[in-house]
Amino acid sequence: MLTPIGEYFSDFFNVHQKNLQDNYPGIHENILYREFCQFIGHDISKSQLIDSNLQEKITTFCERALIGEPFAYISNSGHFYGRDFYVNPSVLIPRQETEVLVEEAINLSKNFSASEIDVLDLATGSGVIGLTISCELKSRVSSLTLSDICPNALNVAGTNACKFEYDLGAKTKLNLIQSDLLKEVSGEFHLIVSNPPYIKEKAQRNRVHQQVLDHEPALALFIKDSEYNHFFEKLFLEVRDRLKSSGIFLMEGHEDELESLADLWRSHFSADIVEVLKDLTGRVRFLKVQKGVS
Repeated sequence: MLTPIGEYFSDFFNVHQKNLQDNYPGIHENILYREFCQFIGHDISKSQLIDSNLQEKITTFCERALIGEPFAYISNSGHFYGRDFYVNPSVLIPRQETEVLVEEAINLSKNFSASEIDVLDLATGSGVIGLTISCELKSRVSSLTLSDICPNALNVAGTNACKFEYDLGAKTKLNLIQSDLLKEVSGEFHLIVSNPPYIKEKAQRNRVHQQVLDHEPALALFIKDSEYNHFFEKLFLEVRDRLKSSGIFLMEGHEDELESLADLWRSHFSADIVEVLKDLTGRVRFLKVQKGVS
C-alpha cells in the first residue's frame, strides 16, 4: 500500500525527533516538510502518495537530515535579503544578521557625492553581500568586485553573479578575483564590505554550534589565535590603502573582538571615524569606518 507523503514525514519526525532537534533547534515536522519541498524544487501536497521516484528523493533527503547537514546545503539554496542564492559546502550559509550590514551599506551609499560608486566585497564567499548591495543600488554601482582566496568559493560567487545578472545595473562592471586579501585586487573603492573569518580557532571554538563545525568551511570561519591580531592589522592596512577619500569600510566580526579591533584601526589611522554597530539582537556585530584625511 502506498503511503501519503504527509504521513511519512510525520512518522519520520516522531521517530527521529530528538536527533533532529539537536541538529536543527526549533524544528517541527512542518518545517521538515517545507525543507523537503525546497530540496525537490516545488511544493507537493501532503496527500500525494509516494511512488518509487518520490521515495528515492525522500530517502536521500532524510539520510542527509539525519547526519545534520544544513538544509541550505541539501537544497543548495540560502535565503538572503529577499533572494535565494546558490550555496554549497565551499561557502558559509547566509545569515539574517548579515542583512544589517547590507542595509547599512545601502543607506550609507546615499551620502556619497559620486553619482556612481565602486564596490569591493572582500572574502566574498557566495557573493551574497556584494551582489545584494549591487542588486539593490543597480545603476549607482559602477563596478562590483568579488574576491576570495578560495577558488571553489569564487565559483559559487560566479554562479550567483550569473543568476542575478539581470538584477544588477545594466552598466555595472563585474570582476571576480582570486586573492589573498587585496594582494591581487587593483584600484580604489568607495565602499568595501567584508565578512572575513573572525573566530579564534581555539579560544572561541567551543561557542560554535556543532552543525557549523561539522559542515561549514573552516577556512571561512577560523583564524589561528596566535595570528589573529596580525591578520586584522594586515587586512585593515590593505583596506585603508584602497579606500577612496571619505570611503566606507563595513565588516562583520566577533562580538568579543570588535571593540579591540576598532581600537587597532584607530591606533593606525586617528583621522578616520570608527564605530562598532549592533545587530538585530543587540549584540555588537559590525565595524564601520569612514576614511578621513591623513
